[in-house]
Amino acid sequence: MLKFDLGGTKDHDDYISVNLSGYANIKSNILDLDNFCNDNTVDEFYMSHTYEHINPIDTPLFLKNVLRKLKKWWNFKNKTY
Repeated sequence: MLKFDLGGTKDHDDYISVNLSGYANIKSNILDLDNFCNDNTVDEFYMSHTYEHINPIDTPLFLKNVLRKLKKWWNFKNKTY
């Protein structure tokens, strides 16, 4: 299964972490999903205290791109508490 932790660090088991700063598996801007995954290949995106840092102007395009990357039976987890 291909699972990404957007904005996370390497300490999240079973996920590939993507972050510009910190200790991540992939150093990339999470808004540019084309840098690290293909369309219809991702099983799950996970974000913990990351979504609220995305500029509201960028949010609609980001969510559209997330849906483009996810497989048909997908999972998007957003933790903010």
